[in-house]
Amino acid sequence: MRRYADWSLQTWPPRPVSEKLRTRWNLHGGIGHTQNTIAYSREWIMPSHEGQVIEFDSYWTLSDKAPWNPPWEESDAYYAERGQKPARRLHDPVTGKSLYAFNRGDYDGYNPQWGGLPAFRDLIDELRARDYVLTLYTDPIIACHNTKNGPELARKYGIINPDWRTFHHAANEPKPPIVHAYNSYCLDLNAEGYPEWIASTMGRLIRDTGADGIRLDEYGHRGYICFSDKHRHLFGEPGQNCWLTAVKHSIELVRAEFDKIDPTLIIMTEFPGHDAVASTLDGALSYNICRRYGTACPLPFNLFRQYFPNCKLYEINVQGPKNFYDLSIWNGAGTCYPIYPVPYLKLLSDHSDEFSGQAEMLVPTLKPGIYANKFTDLKTGKCVYTLYNHSGFTCHAPVLPAKPGCTYTCRDVSRNEPLPVLDGLLKVRIAPGRVVLVCEQPAKQ
Repeated sequence: MRRYADWSLQTWPPRPVSEKLRTRWNLHGGIGHTQNTIAYSREWIMPSHEGQVIEFDSYWTLSDKAPWNPPWEESDAYYAERGQKPARRLHDPVTGKSLYAFNRGDYDGYNPQWGGLPAFRDLIDELRARDYVLTLYTDPIIACHNTKNGPELARKYGIINPDWRTFHHAANEPKPPIVHAYNSYCLDLNAEGYPEWIASTMGRLIRDTGADGIRLDEYGHRGYICFSDKHRHLFGEPGQNCWLTAVKHSIELVRAEFDKIDPTLIIMTEFPGHDAVASTLDGALSYNICRRYGTACPLPFNLFRQYFPNCKLYEINVQGPKNFYDLSIWNGAGTCYPIYPVPYLKLLSDHSDEFSGQAEMLVPTLKPGIYANKFTDLKTGKCVYTLYNHSGFTCHAPVLPAKPGCTYTCRDVSRNEPLPVLDGLLKVRIAPGRVVLVCEQPAKQ
């Protein structure tokens, strides 16, 4: 794997580690599509957000119609007939109307009833002055019918596949072979002309708002197979899945557009994809812990974290393990949905240089059931071992050999104390299912 990674890094040289993300371990998303975050509110701000990454969505002008554009009454009747929950909506505190917040596709308008773009820029500027990094949610893979662009984008770039079956149903939804998901048309990143439209739109969005970057939602997944004759496909033959090649191409065009504005602008995705895709990214969400946790993988670890560290990962927890924070910090990853509480955040923030350096996963330990990862700042030689107790019992035993001349500190969410070296060994107490940091300070030269 090391030989392959070295070849990959030479073939697709990664971007430098983003300084905007390097010291930030919480990515707080979903700002905009809940009742307490709409109308450019400040109510949602908490201590665990301070100085971290914020992701705004629903900054585009929201729709006062239900998905696929029927009146809310018609949509409610559709779901009631099927014994299902009605489509989600928000209450507009200014107009009193019901709003659909997931009408993605235009990325403009900025809700004039709340003050429009000036009000949104005021919020961005205010938070940036407090050391936040501000990113914008986008999803060019889909476009809602309740937008100016959606129907035309679907006509030109919509995915056609007679074998597709949707998993989100609603009143007025299109019929097969039109592919749709999340109550929106699915659009083909492999369609000639569409990646250019995306890049231009993302550039305009950054120029409008002054944000620090974007996240391209759904980018990095397995994609779709398109049989449409309404557009030419850039890569592969009909019936082939060349989706990730198209994803990489799309990101490269967005990057070229961003470089005209500011080369430090951030591009993140929902998944890191494969190594070629990840080489274009500053960061990505990761489902490694919540989706890989179980009988077949009782201790999820992420080798991607070791071999391709320039793409910073933020773990997301969807019905995953209760000790999600411990497993995330053991992997040296950031978090998103939910985010680290302040005590965990401090552990990572105090050692950002080490956690952003060279990663070595599953280094040997002296105790069965105790697993270690090592993170090293190559400039200073300082390193952090993350020790996870998977034995099922409290461990209080030698777990690592000490290096001559080095000094050590033991840290977790409740302690920060010197760790003595006894007979050349480091003895650590670790509760089951918890993580402890052993911080190594090299001998002074």
